[in-house]
Amino acid sequence: MKNKLNFQTPKNFSKLVEDNELFSHYSKTNYPYYYDLNFIQLHFNPTKEEFVLLEEILKEYQHAEGQNHLKFYWPENTGLFIEVLDYLSVNSYELGKLELLHVSPNQFTQTSSNSNVSLHKVSLDSLESFIALNYQDDLAFGKEFALNKCDFYREQFQLPDVSFWLAFIEDEPVGALILVSSEHFLEVDNLLTAASWRKQGVASELLAYVVKMAAQQEKEVILLADAEDTPREMYLKQGFEVMGSQIHVLKEL
Repeated sequence: MKNKLNFQTPKNFSKLVEDNELFSHYSKTNYPYYYDLNFIQLHFNPTKEEFVLLEEILKEYQHAEGQNHLKFYWPENTGLFIEVLDYLSVNSYELGKLELLHVSPNQFTQTSSNSNVSLHKVSLDSLESFIALNYQDDLAFGKEFALNKCDFYREQFQLPDVSFWLAFIEDEPVGALILVSSEHFLEVDNLLTAASWRKQGVASELLAYVVKMAAQQEKEVILLADAEDTPREMYLKQGFEVMGSQIHVLKEL
């Protein structure tokens, strides 16, 4: 199935508000600080002049909706024109790159382990424990974002193709992830380890459990990773392959 993978494969939790041959605009205005839900996906590689026009379109919409950022995704595996890169730099945009990673269960290699870790599916009774653990991690991006994410977790939890998971050592929650199930894939999202338990095999145990589930369901595992993030190296050592990349830019107004 990996030959059919692209950046449309992972689940998009936002709402499509405009779609044309140039771009798709996604927005969930009730989550203004969750930038990954409010963005434009470009369908072409714009020149500087074209980008400035798109920028004005998004800026007008964002101001009308009370949102204070601009975010654009380029088509996958596409670089930026130098003139656009220069414009983004002068105008205080942050650049990032996502990578789409894939592993088949028979390619996965667990690089570390912790036999004390147990994984449990989150129920309504344990949902607030899951949210509390994620809240501490999300605070790194600001309190408003973390609070938006709390509300969004409660919305996600209701979706039939989404499940939440908590890792415990004894009775202490030490890690978490969100799993999205589709016909051919299990998608890992929001993989995290509590700060005091990092580098102790927790994330590796979480991924190993997901891979085991994927094998039982005859599915493969995918995830989106920041190309500059430390966990990327762990994924590659475990057998994940990079299937493509996508540049994104962000500016706070």
